Amino acid sequence: MKKVLLSIVAFTLIFNTISAEESEVLEVNEEATTIVEESINNETEVVNNETTKEIILASGEDVKTYVAQIGETKYETLDEAVKNVQDGEEIILLDNCNLTALLDKNLTFTGNGTITINNYTLNGYKKDLTLKGKNVKLHWTNGEKGNWLMLATSGSIKVLDGATMIMEFNSKTTGTKNALYMNSGSSIVVDNASTFKIIGHETKGITGEGIQLDKTGKSTIKVTNGSTFIIDGTNRGYVNSPVIYVENSTFKVINCTNNGSNGGKFTAINSNVTFENNNVLGLSVHELTVKNSTLNLNNNGYSGLFIGKSENPSLVDGKSKVYINGNNKTAYRYGAFWIGSSIKFEKGAILEVNNNKANGIRVSTVKVGYSGEANGELLIEEGVKVSIQNNEAFYGLDEDNFGGGINATGKVVLPKDAKIYNNHATIDFGKTGTDWTLNGGKKDKTGESKDCTDKIDGWYDDSKNSRWNAHDKENKHVDEIPANTYEGTLSIKAAHGIYGKLIVKYVDNKGNVLSEESTYSEKVGTEYATTEKEFEDYSLIDVNGETKGKYIDGTITVTYIYEFTSGTGGEDVPETGIDTSNALEITTLFSVITLITTIILRKRFN
Repeated sequence: MKKVLLSIVAFTLIFNTISAEESEVLEVNEEATTIVEESINNETEVVNNETTKEIILASGEDVKTYVAQIGETKYETLDEAVKNVQDGEEIILLDNCNLTALLDKNLTFTGNGTITINNYTLNGYKKDLTLKGKNVKLHWTNGEKGNWLMLATSGSIKVLDGATMIMEFNSKTTGTKNALYMNSGSSIVVDNASTFKIIGHETKGITGEGIQLDKTGKSTIKVTNGSTFIIDGTNRGYVNSPVIYVENSTFKVINCTNNGSNGGKFTAINSNVTFENNNVLGLSVHELTVKNSTLNLNNNGYSGLFIGKSENPSLVDGKSKVYINGNNKTAYRYGAFWIGSSIKFEKGAILEVNNNKANGIRVSTVKVGYSGEANGELLIEEGVKVSIQNNEAFYGLDEDNFGGGINATGKVVLPKDAKIYNNHATIDFGKTGTDWTLNGGKKDKTGESKDCTDKIDGWYDDSKNSRWNAHDKENKHVDEIPANTYEGTLSIKAAHGIYGKLIVKYVDNKGNVLSEESTYSEKVGTEYATTEKEFEDYSLIDVNGETKGKYIDGTITVTYIYEFTSGTGGEDVPETGIDTSNALEITTLFSVITLITTIILRKRFN
């Protein structure tokens, strides 16, 4: 460069000398050359500010790349900056960089750059980790050979002001089971348009989770002010009952190979919440509060929304929408919307429970499987738009299996215009139990049952316009449904049929009873057959009534009539155990007693 400039200067001087008509000849001397060289050599320092990299070019010096800065001090590695940072200081990122050791310090990263942590585990981090600024990103991966977890913390992870944190792992190739373990009192805070993600790969069949908490349930996740929280593709999303608060933000747990969640308290305000395509449960909570928010709880393997037992009621306000559609893809045991505690939907809300492969809603007051105790209650105010349609399932007599639109042992209150129809099921049910009885239903003021307490003998049609009734004299309905497998709409009741009575009598032609009458009772339509009896000295001469036939709704009497055919005029009636005239026997006995007494008295006084 120097030679080029010197040549240009020399050429200019020569050209000007030759071209000048009346000018003095200028001598190119050493002094002029020296001036040009000095002006060029003074350009000793050039600063290149491409991206965020600060490059120092100096004559005779090596090029240095600085990736972080604390105060006025710059560092070539982030590890060196982390080693030297003090509480209250921020580490300013100047470029993308690697971090190999996250020391147990309160660390705050600002500036511009992506931090990469690869194949590193920190178990027992007690301090706070803060990322702040829209150009700050932390990408933590488990590399080629991981450990059982990536980070266990007792402090707070804060992702603020547009920053991003991603934890990504592969369970199959590295053996990593947990991205994050939160000890009691720890927290995740994602605020002001920031993003927190946990991404799992090849986690199916491997026990583990995106976030595991200790069992105290005292850890929190807070996502606010336009931020995004995502767990995608882990084995279980999060477990052990955290307290989650989402406001003006997006919260997603998707594509988990097991449960999307497991208990806890969940609050959504002005937010969009999604639990979809998880292989078992979607959103599982003990207490749910939804205000001006949308819940998308669709296409999960079991329930879309599962609310366990809680002393505190759950609430969906009138500005919220809850969609629970297409669930129960892999199991029929639980309803798409399983309720084990009280939940209320306020006027104006929208609730859709459609196209699920099991019963749409199950309100339970009994212990079922791993769900624990329950005290289910569903209260939906007038003015809530309710759609419970096209839900179907296969289920049997097993108390754990249900199908159809709504199954409830707890209290259910629905609005008048709720759309509940086209809920189908393939039902496989056997015979009723031999010891089943009706419970009498409502009681009158004296405490007596207004309904029957008869023994149950089968299944009967109990559809809307044909309710089972075996006791109304004018409007009886007892259409029996055989135990079988059925598809489509079916309303049945375990009850009893109409019973008729059959009385069989045996008498002679003078009205004397020859044998105790027999009484029988069977369902109307059941066939019967009676037979005559033989009595000594008597012959059958007639029968009143049909000796064979079918039971009717009433009493059938069949009387066999006999005539005395031998002896002395038919006065003697066979010994049948029935009381008849015995005056002769009594007279004879009295005479014998009198004779014996007379003989004894004569001997005594003689």
